[in-house]
Amino acid sequence: MARADAALRDSVTSTRTRVLRAVLRVVGAEGIGGVTNRRIAREAGVSLGTLTYHFETQEELLRESLLLFIREETARLLGEARARRGAVVSLEQAAELVARVAESVPFDREQIASLELFVHAGRDPALRDAAAACFAAYDEIAVTVL
Repeated sequence: MARADAALRDSVTSTRTRVLRAVLRVVGAEGIGGVTNRRIAREAGVSLGTLTYHFETQEELLRESLLLFIREETARLLGEARARRGAVVSLEQAAELVARVAESVPFDREQIASLELFVHAGRDPALRDAAAACFAAYDEIAVTVL
């Protein structure tokens, strides 16, 4: 029974994540105005019913997609910063770290979407704390390098 419950949770998480990544791709390609339930369902490869089962509103879709991006980006940046915290780095090593962090950010639809969704977060009080946490991670990597 526990295995079946775990498999169901993994399946639900996988479906939700697939949908949220589809939202990021659509926002990156067409902006927030391109987000329709039919478009997201098609992009994610799920039925319209599955989409509406997991997400009641488009606002929830936008909020959760930004939160997914923020969680992943924050973890990535903090991992880089923490791996180097307290170490004395030369100017060359600092430049290398900055270059590696900058190059590790793909300029793809999900990155473009994050910029539009950060603007959206400025209008949505429920997203402000999450956006602030992501910007704090950017700050931490900058402080680590400096």
